[in-house]
Amino acid sequence: MTIQISVVIWTVICFVALMLILRNLLFKPLLEVMDKRSERLENARKKKAETEKAVKEHEERVAEQQAQYLETQKKEVAEKLTAIQDESKDAVIQARKKRITDVEAFRKATAEECEKAIEDVSVNAKSIAEAFARQVIGR
Repeated sequence: MTIQISVVIWTVICFVALMLILRNLLFKPLLEVMDKRSERLENARKKKAETEKAVKEHEERVAEQQAQYLETQKKEVAEKLTAIQDESKDAVIQARKKRITDVEAFRKATAEECEKAIEDVSVNAKSIAEAFARQVIGR
């Protein structure tokens, strides 16, 4: 086996030519495609991070609004409960006053009926006593 210089030179020349052709036709376009893909992936990652951040902020705002709404509802319910309690206390007081007034009116009516009954009994007793006295005297 002998080394032929001309074959080595032509092999080197063909290899260099092939490398230049591949560099221009294959490697540069392939690297450009890979760079563009890397940029798209990076942009997608950034958009994902921004979207996640926006979603998190939105969830925090929603949670805060819900908390505020619940607090407002609690206050409204407490105010309504207080108002209802005040109204019921007023209603109880008014019912007691009405009951006292009704009892007093009933006592007065009963006292007047008693007085009328006593007067009727007195009148009847007088007429019975007079009739009895007439019968006793008349005998």
